[in-house]
Amino acid sequence: MPPPPTLLRRYDALLDDGKRLLLRNPQAQAYEVREFSDGHIELSPRQNSTEISPEYISQRTLTVMDESMRNLAEGRHSEPIKTSDLLVLLDDDDRREIEEARKYPGDNK
Repeated sequence: MPPPPTLLRRYDALLDDGKRLLLRNPQAQAYEVREFSDGHIELSPRQNSTEISPEYISQRTLTVMDESMRNLAEGRHSEPIKTSDLLVLLDDDDRREIEEARKYPGDNK
């Protein structure tokens, strides 16, 4: 039987105004969240975090995605959107969240 996991760190975390919780130096990019009736929550790192299991995606969504990829491969697509112009529309919390995410290499930007 393997030894039980050891506690690496313990800290308090508060929800921000957007009801988001920030994990400090997370070990994975995606987590499975389990909420229990007594109020406690468990996070477990997801294996292969870049993929979403197909059972979580509706058949209609998968069909639209397949059609979109065919259109892209055949050159039927719009011009890229310049998202940098949209940053001025963000509120301060969202702007801080983007800046925080950019500090951690390897995360999605």
